[in-house]
Amino acid sequence: MSTERLLLISGDEVIMNSSAFLKLWPLRRTMIALCAFSLMVGALGCGDSETQLAEFKENGQYYMDQEQYEEAIIEFRNVLQIDPNDVEAHRNLAKAYFYTERAREGYWELSETVRLDPEDIDSRVQYTAITMAGGRFDEVLESADKIIELEPDNAPAHRFRGQALLALERTGEAEEAMKRAIEIEPENAAGHLALASLYQQSGEMDKSEAQVRESLEQDPMLRLSRLLPLRTVMTG
Repeated sequence: MSTERLLLISGDEVIMNSSAFLKLWPLRRTMIALCAFSLMVGALGCGDSETQLAEFKENGQYYMDQEQYEEAIIEFRNVLQIDPNDVEAHRNLAKAYFYTERAREGYWELSETVRLDPEDIDSRVQYTAITMAGGRFDEVLESADKIIELEPDNAPAHRFRGQALLALERTGEAEEAMKRAIEIEPENAAGHLALASLYQQSGEMDKSEAQVRESLEQDPMLRLSRLLPLRTVMTG
């Protein structure tokens, strides 16, 4: 029998007579140790990331509650370094950026929020309002329709939809949408003003002034607003 063999003495003990095996054994032992170390470091690293993530979120929320928005921004950006798709971090960053008058960054964070959480209606309403102000009317329609799909009686969504349709010169559809917004929220002065604007553009001044007067009943402070036709304010 060749001496290049292994003799099994018991279940726990092996006598190694193979010179080839003896030469390779230190290398194999080193490789095994390195693999074990890598697995251990990976497990620890995962745990550390989760711990850091929780700490950054907790700190960020604390700073938001304290209205320390610059500090909150740092913490939530740290969250996104670990998890770029953390929707709550994007949502809080949007708020913090708007509070610090950084509208461009806030709008981008809002867009990420609604992308990651399409059913976040409050964020989508804000996103739609800013998109409307930016004059991207096709996007407004798409976003408003998504809100209405989720919440059919969402008055701001119908109002935004009407304003976008009016800007796209789809007056009949715009009037229908604005009336629907008023039907849902008859006490909302903004809805009456939007419809007043539509009638004014259509040359229907009597209808426009009627809506302006209705808005004044809902919010008398609008008499001080430049949004109202001068004749209506003076004679109202």
